[in-house]
Amino acid sequence: MVIPMQELQMYQNFNELASDVLELAKEIMPDKLIYLSSFTENEQVILRLSNADSHILLSEGMAVKL
Repeated sequence: MVIPMQELQMYQNFNELASDVLELAKEIMPDKLIYLSSFTENEQVILRLSNADSHILLSEGMAVKL
């Protein structure tokens, strides 16, 4: 799936884009915890969660050593 550059430029910041991505994912998989994360060589950082009220122990900003 290719997203045109003009569409990405409509977003003012990461939070707007992340909210739209998570909203779409929740429509497809409503009962699942979905998260956006970033990887470095040493860790994975949780950037955004679709649902903060989950029994899975993840939180935004959490860093997991790899």
